[in-house]
Amino acid sequence: MDKKTCFTAETIQTRLSANPFAKLSDIVLDIIQEAIINLDILPGEKINMTAIAESLNVSRAPVREAINALVKEGFVVEKPNVNEIGRASCRERVY
Repeated sequence: MDKKTCFTAETIQTRLSANPFAKLSDIVLDIIQEAIINLDILPGEKINMTAIAESLNVSRAPVREAINALVKEGFVVEKPNVNEIGRASCRERVY
């Protein structure tokens, strides 16, 4: 997934301005969910938490919380990742 225009620090600031008491992970959840609905993240595409966090200028924790919530809702499917050379086993999240 390359950097999407929907994942910007300005998006976070705009939403925090609208509701300064909103939980950051809830804002990130809404942004990711909108990206999936608008097909900015395509079906079957791997969701890169690090890239999203960097684009939104937030830590990975709220992104991880948001994706975990989307997995619980059944909106995102979590698939075990195959070991790659030089990398430890990790999990991949796929819409």
